[in-house]
Formats: sequence, C-alpha cells, structure tokens
Amino acid sequence: MNRAEGSERIRIRFSPGGSGSVFGPKHKSDAEVFSLVVLLFAVRLFGQSNLGELRLKVTDPAGLGLPASVTLVSEANQFRQTYITRAAGDLDARGLPFAVYRFRVTQQGFSTYSGTVEIRSAIPLNLRVSLSVATVETSLVVKGS
Repeated sequence: MNRAEGSERIRIRFSPGGSGSVFGPKHKSDAEVFSLVVLLFAVRLFGQSNLGELRLKVTDPAGLGLPASVTLVSEANQFRQTYITRAAGDLDARGLPFAVYRFRVTQQGFSTYSGTVEIRSAIPLNLRVSLSVATVETSLVVKGS
C-alpha cells in the first residue's frame, strides 16, 4: 500500500516527562516507589543479625507479678548477665546472641526456679515462670527437767 492509494501516515510522538504519556509523572513515581521498596528490603536483609530477645514474666502461685532476680548464662558464647524484673515481674532481655541459655530465677521467700531456653530467632520469645513459696523448716527441742 502506498500513500497514493489514500492511506494515512500515523505519527507516534513520545514526550519524556510530558503529562499523559507513557513516561509521565505517574509512571515515574511508580518506578521511584519500586526502587525505594527494593532498597529498603536490601537494607533490611543486610542489617539482619543473630540477636534475639527473651520476654520473661515471673509470678507467684496466685499468678500475680513478682519482682525477682534472673540470671542468664550461655557457655557457647561466654554470656552471663543478671537482671532484675520490674515490680510487675516483667523482664525484656534484648540483644541476646543466638544460643541455648540456662536461667535461674530467685526471690527471697520463694523456691529458686532453674531452666533452659533457646534463643534462635529475632522474634521475641515469651516465657512465664511461676515461683512456689519456699518451705519453712522448724525444729523444736524439748528438754525435760
């Protein structure tokens, strides 16, 4: 087909940055948003660490919060730290290297609680410990006269 037979020539014009074109502001901002999302994910992946968190709640036999001393020990990474819970018995131990920890919970008038916990994720691990009332031993010596 040639021009002499009545055909028309169609011109397509692209104007970078012009409104309404394929390369207009809407698509440019979409590309910028996509680039920003990719960059944020890359930074997040690069910034991952091998640290976790233990959230501990210490209670008495009635379930009420109890202030206590908590010692965490890991032989694998030479970690040893003693914490004091808040008055409500809550403790947030942050920045713990991934490992298996032995822990010991003590409070005067209550039996000591010992256990193990494994920190292996950045997601906080929630643990509840109930201390029982310590037994009291009394002896009575009776002498006859």
